[in-house]
Amino acid sequence: MLFIGTPAVEEYLKSLGFEVVQDYRVDGVVIGQDRNLTFEKLKLATSAVFLNRAQIIPLNLSRIVKDDDGLYFLGAGSIALAIAHACNYEGELPNLGKPSKEFMDSAIEGLDGGEVHLVSDDIYTDLIGAEKLGIKTIFMTTGKYREEELKKISFKPDFVFHSLSELLEHLYKAVLS
Repeated sequence: MLFIGTPAVEEYLKSLGFEVVQDYRVDGVVIGQDRNLTFEKLKLATSAVFLNRAQIIPLNLSRIVKDDDGLYFLGAGSIALAIAHACNYEGELPNLGKPSKEFMDSAIEGLDGGEVHLVSDDIYTDLIGAEKLGIKTIFMTTGKYREEELKKISFKPDFVFHSLSELLEHLYKAVLS
């Protein structure tokens, strides 16, 4: 497989027995978050899909990621969609991360689903996806999206918090009542 992403995830994939190569002659292109995305990586991935009909496997469908400096870069989902579009890819792009049904079922196994909330700063990938699965949503405005973003779409989270301390205060009150 060809992998786009962080060295730590690449090492993890190798530890699971996957052969990771830097070549377009592969059956699959696994795409994760990559702060060091290069033209060469994109060229190999695009060639793998276009020339070799490799399957595109994003680790998640995130659109954007906010970096430590406050600026943004393409998420795994955006990179996967760009390659799929360029290659006229007809396969489905799986979501291996939250909030896929498999991921969420595993995360909440043994819990009362009515009491589960997904906390995230990602409206589009995490929160809308969680709502579709019947999971309550908590939007944190401390990350990549601000509260103003909610005015652009027809989605209303169950709760909106502007700081971790505000969320913790709410949880503390909920436990006491």
